[in-house]
Amino acid sequence: MSTVPAEYPPEPVAGRPESSLTLQAAQSAVAYHAVMLEGLKNGTVYWSTWDARLGGTGRAGRAIKQCAAALAESREQLASLRQDLLPG
Repeated sequence: MSTVPAEYPPEPVAGRPESSLTLQAAQSAVAYHAVMLEGLKNGTVYWSTWDARLGGTGRAGRAIKQCAAALAESREQLASLRQDLLPG
């Protein structure tokens, strides 16, 4: 499953050259969190890679929940940026 939008890389908005970099950074955050979450779920990424400070039992489950929340947040931020920066 690809999380990179079809219009990647986005075109800068006229008069706002920073918009392309801002959107690319947001897209990178979504891709990073999606890959981390997939790895945490299938065991190819250890919980400590996500957050080495997690202690106690259930660390992998907590890492998955935290990463899923971060993915949802980064997707929301990307959608908001697209709405604000892209025409139409």
